[in-house]
Amino acid sequence: MKNINKNRFLKYILPNVLTLCLIISCICVYFYKLGYHAPGFAPEAQTGVPEIAEGTYGYCPFTTADGSKIKMCGSPNATENTIDFYLTNEEGNDMWILLEVCNENDETLGNSGVLKQGQFLQTLKLDKKLNIGENKLKLKLRTFVPEEYYSKGTVNLETTITVK
Repeated sequence: MKNINKNRFLKYILPNVLTLCLIISCICVYFYKLGYHAPGFAPEAQTGVPEIAEGTYGYCPFTTADGSKIKMCGSPNATENTIDFYLTNEEGNDMWILLEVCNENDETLGNSGVLKQGQFLQTLKLDKKLNIGENKLKLKLRTFVPEEYYSKGTVNLETTITVK
Protein backbone atom coordinates (compact mmCIF):
# COMPACT_ATOMS: atom_id res chain seq x y z
CA MET A 1 0.00 0.00 0.00
CA LYS A 2 2.82 2.45 0.83
CA ASN A 3 4.54 1.70 -2.47
CA ILE A 4 1.40 2.67 -4.42
CA ASN A 5 1.13 6.02 -2.57
CA LYS A 6 4.84 6.69 -3.14
CA ASN A 7 4.54 5.97 -6.87
CA ARG A 8 1.42 8.12 -7.12
CA PHE A 9 3.21 10.94 -5.30
CA LEU A 10 6.29 10.73 -7.54
CA LYS A 11 4.29 10.35 -10.74
CA TYR A 12 1.45 12.87 -10.27
CA ILE A 13 1.71 15.12 -7.25
CA LEU A 14 5.41 16.07 -7.23
CA PRO A 15 5.54 17.18 -10.90
CA ASN A 16 2.41 19.29 -10.42
CA VAL A 17 3.80 20.93 -7.29
CA LEU A 18 7.12 21.68 -9.04
CA THR A 19 5.30 23.08 -12.08
CA LEU A 20 3.20 25.33 -9.82
CA CYS A 21 6.36 26.57 -8.04
CA LEU A 22 7.97 27.35 -11.39
CA ILE A 23 4.91 29.30 -12.55
CA ILE A 24 4.78 31.30 -9.31
CA SER A 25 8.52 32.06 -9.59
CA CYS A 26 8.09 33.30 -13.17
CA ILE A 27 5.20 35.55 -12.14
CA CYS A 28 7.24 37.01 -9.26
CA VAL A 29 10.22 37.73 -11.52
CA TYR A 30 7.93 39.35 -14.12
CA PHE A 31 6.35 41.71 -11.59
CA TYR A 32 9.70 42.46 -9.97
CA LYS A 33 11.10 43.58 -13.32
CA LEU A 34 8.04 45.78 -13.91
CA GLY A 35 8.63 47.57 -10.63
CA TYR A 36 11.75 49.68 -10.30
CA HIS A 37 13.94 50.70 -13.20
CA ALA A 38 17.16 52.48 -12.41
CA PRO A 39 17.27 55.96 -13.94
CA GLY A 40 19.74 56.59 -16.74
CA PHE A 41 22.85 58.68 -16.48
CA ALA A 42 22.89 62.29 -17.66
CA PRO A 43 24.15 62.11 -21.25
CA GLU A 44 25.29 65.77 -21.24
CA ALA A 45 27.10 65.48 -17.89
CA GLN A 46 30.62 66.89 -17.80
CA THR A 47 33.46 66.02 -15.46
CA GLY A 48 34.96 68.76 -13.36
CA VAL A 49 33.72 72.08 -12.01
CA PRO A 50 31.50 74.41 -14.04
CA GLU A 51 32.79 77.84 -14.99
CA ILE A 52 30.28 79.97 -13.14
CA ALA A 53 30.98 82.39 -10.32
CA GLU A 54 29.31 81.70 -7.01
CA GLY A 55 26.30 83.94 -6.67
CA THR A 56 25.57 84.04 -10.42
CA TYR A 57 21.92 83.02 -10.86
CA GLY A 58 21.97 82.13 -7.16
CA TYR A 59 24.66 79.47 -7.73
CA CYS A 60 25.68 78.26 -4.30
CA PRO A 61 26.47 75.11 -2.34
CA PHE A 62 24.22 73.38 0.11
CA THR A 63 25.00 70.49 2.40
CA THR A 64 22.83 67.38 2.76
CA ALA A 65 22.14 65.70 6.10
CA ASP A 66 25.06 63.29 5.60
CA GLY A 67 27.52 66.12 4.88
CA SER A 68 27.63 65.82 1.08
CA LYS A 69 27.92 69.07 -0.88
CA ILE A 70 25.85 69.87 -3.95
CA LYS A 71 25.82 73.11 -5.91
CA MET A 72 23.13 74.51 -8.16
CA CYS A 73 21.47 77.75 -9.24
CA GLY A 74 18.50 78.84 -7.17
CA SER A 75 17.32 81.40 -9.74
CA PRO A 76 18.64 80.01 -13.01
CA ASN A 77 18.40 81.33 -16.54
CA ALA A 78 15.62 79.52 -18.45
CA THR A 79 13.91 79.19 -21.80
CA GLU A 80 10.70 77.33 -22.56
CA ASN A 81 12.68 74.10 -23.08
CA THR A 82 15.77 74.41 -20.87
CA ILE A 83 16.93 75.51 -17.42
CA ASP A 84 20.58 76.36 -16.62
CA PHE A 85 20.87 74.87 -13.12
CA TYR A 86 24.61 74.12 -13.26
CA LEU A 87 23.79 71.12 -11.05
CA THR A 88 27.06 69.91 -9.52
CA ASN A 89 27.76 66.71 -7.58
CA GLU A 90 31.05 67.56 -5.95
CA GLU A 91 34.04 65.23 -6.01
CA GLY A 92 34.32 63.40 -2.69
CA ASN A 93 30.57 62.90 -2.18
CA ASP A 94 29.59 59.31 -1.55
CA MET A 95 26.40 59.49 -3.61
CA TRP A 96 24.94 59.93 -7.05
CA ILE A 97 22.27 62.59 -7.63
CA LEU A 98 19.30 63.19 -9.91
CA LEU A 99 17.20 66.36 -10.16
CA GLU A 100 13.52 66.07 -11.10
CA VAL A 101 11.72 69.28 -12.09
CA CYS A 102 7.95 69.37 -11.52
CA ASN A 103 5.31 72.05 -11.99
CA GLU A 104 3.10 73.20 -9.12
CA ASN A 105 0.67 70.32 -9.91
CA ASP A 106 3.50 67.79 -9.40
CA GLU A 107 3.68 66.89 -13.11
CA THR A 108 7.25 66.00 -14.09
CA LEU A 109 8.64 68.42 -16.67
CA GLY A 110 12.04 66.77 -16.94
CA ASN A 111 14.95 65.30 -15.04
CA SER A 112 18.70 65.59 -15.16
CA GLY A 113 19.62 61.94 -15.31
CA VAL A 114 22.05 60.58 -12.75
CA LEU A 115 25.23 62.54 -12.00
CA LYS A 116 28.17 60.71 -10.48
CA GLN A 117 30.64 62.34 -8.08
CA GLY A 118 32.73 65.03 -9.76
CA GLN A 119 30.19 65.66 -12.53
CA PHE A 120 27.98 68.63 -13.36
CA LEU A 121 25.14 69.34 -15.74
CA GLN A 122 24.93 72.91 -16.97
CA THR A 123 21.61 72.79 -18.83
CA LEU A 124 18.65 70.56 -18.06
CA LYS A 125 16.53 69.89 -21.14
CA LEU A 126 12.83 69.64 -20.36
CA ASP A 127 10.39 67.08 -21.75
CA LYS A 128 7.50 69.56 -21.34
CA LYS A 129 7.67 73.30 -21.99
CA LEU A 130 7.61 76.03 -19.39
CA ASN A 131 5.12 78.86 -19.75
CA ILE A 132 6.22 82.34 -20.81
CA GLY A 133 6.31 84.40 -17.61
CA GLU A 134 6.56 83.05 -14.07
CA ASN A 135 6.65 79.31 -13.41
CA LYS A 136 6.37 77.93 -9.89
CA LEU A 137 8.46 74.77 -9.80
CA LYS A 138 9.13 71.96 -7.36
CA LEU A 139 12.65 70.58 -7.51
CA LYS A 140 13.20 67.07 -6.17
CA LEU A 141 16.86 66.28 -5.69
CA ARG A 142 17.21 62.54 -5.21
CA THR A 143 20.38 60.97 -3.85
CA PHE A 144 21.48 57.36 -4.36
CA VAL A 145 24.08 54.92 -3.11
CA PRO A 146 26.48 54.51 -6.08
CA GLU A 147 26.01 51.36 -8.17
CA GLU A 148 23.09 50.16 -6.00
CA TYR A 149 20.51 52.94 -6.46
CA TYR A 150 19.33 52.66 -2.86
CA SER A 151 17.88 56.00 -1.81
CA LYS A 152 19.99 58.12 0.50
CA GLY A 153 17.22 60.70 0.70
CA THR A 154 15.46 63.46 -1.16
CA VAL A 155 15.77 67.23 -0.88
CA ASN A 156 12.64 69.12 -1.94
CA LEU A 157 12.98 72.73 -3.04
CA GLU A 158 10.55 75.26 -4.48
CA THR A 159 11.45 78.12 -6.77
CA THR A 160 9.89 80.49 -9.26
CA ILE A 161 11.55 80.74 -12.67
CA THR A 162 10.75 83.45 -15.17
CA VAL A 163 10.82 82.70 -18.89
CA LYS A 164 10.99 85.77 -21.14
